[in-house]
Amino acid sequence: NISVVMIAQNSEDCIVRSLTWATKHFEEVNVVHSPSIDRTSEIVGRFPEVVAKPHEFKDFSDQWNTAIAMSTKPWVLVLATDEIVHCPWQWDKLAALLESKKISAGIFPRINFQRDVEHQKAGSYPDPQTRLIRCHLRMNGKAVDETMDTRGEPTMFIQDVNMLHWGHIRNTDALKQKHHDRVKYALKD
Repeated sequence: NISVVMIAQNSEDCIVRSLTWATKHFEEVNVVHSPSIDRTSEIVGRFPEVVAKPHEFKDFSDQWNTAIAMSTKPWVLVLATDEIVHCPWQWDKLAALLESKKISAGIFPRINFQRDVEHQKAGSYPDPQTRLIRCHLRMNGKAVDETMDTRGEPTMFIQDVNMLHWGHIRNTDALKQKHHDRVKYALKD
């Protein structure tokens, strides 16, 4: 029912964790990658279950929309290369819940980390992110902070699903040492 899509460029320091998590939980994982100066493409190639597509970078929305268009499932989980998701639900049940309520997009809270500690950036937690979408939705905007175009589409904030975003931190083992319950529980996946 759900595909995972990612875009990647110069992500060798974080993409392994995200791809490992995604391939453990989903049958379809699609990655659109731009030419990198690091080993990102080589790392993606080590995951035979991942469908990888090289795509020249135009802007972030174009990259995301190319990845979303690769999806063969009715729902798409938009995942950055430096994120994983803690979801206490079975993913198909979550999609079915949204479908039953005629919802087109699930919005998840995101916990941000800088170095090895939770970081309260502008907006702070819950830093809502539109991430589980019906496959017909697309991204808008040319900057890094592109947004999902959900105008006229019903959305739902899902409090008990957490995006864990650690940025491009080379040593994520430090996160495991923290006593923050959300992180400790989610990283054991």
